[in-house]
Amino acid sequence: METIRVLIISDETDDIEKIKKLLNHSPHPDTKYKTSVVSTFPEGLRALVGTTHDIYLVDYKVPGSNISGIDLTQRAYAGGCTAPIIILTHMNDDTIHWAAESAGAVDVLNKRSDIYPHPDCPLNRNHETSRRLLDKSIRYAV
Repeated sequence: METIRVLIISDETDDIEKIKKLLNHSPHPDTKYKTSVVSTFPEGLRALVGTTHDIYLVDYKVPGSNISGIDLTQRAYAGGCTAPIIILTHMNDDTIHWAAESAGAVDVLNKRSDIYPHPDCPLNRNHETSRRLLDKSIRYAV
């Protein structure tokens, strides 16, 4: 069985719990996700630079600071991070997506439509679709 170590850098407890719930039910029976969470900028940067996990899910609004997840991504890669980073955001803004990719992020997922869609989401996504999308994004990146 493959274990993928995921670090979530966020202080939004509802978001964290929803992501953990999706990852605890991987669509791949041979994959297990081991999730950890840090909720401050200094802890996040230390973990990213130390590359202690296989992949990082970084909130666009970095907790405990005035910088963005894009800035944190740039700092992490400049400091030697070698693991993939996925940015999570509530905003559906192409500028954020382009900036995140330019900073080195492997993907940008919208929390409202990709991770845990609202019942009125125009994309008609459900939790199973969200689970598969998150799993696919992580597995492709790793």
